[in-house]
Amino acid sequence: MRLTAAQAKKFQILYKNRFGIQLSDQEAAEYAARLVRSVKFVYEPMTLVEQDYVLARQQELLGRRTVIE
Repeated sequence: MRLTAAQAKKFQILYKNRFGIQLSDQEAAEYAARLVRSVKFVYEPMTLVEQDYVLARQQELLGRRTVIE
């Protein structure tokens, strides 16, 4: 993922305000891309096949069926 110059600048400002560290343009682009990839991974929806696997594994480990509503 490539950031625009304006997006990198905004990320630099947010990072500086939060952590007190000034990032270079390159660092800001890399850190922001990592953050976006992490958020995308965490918030990606689970497929029904993955859900079935999780429920079966949970039943196997806990010895009972847990229902997700």
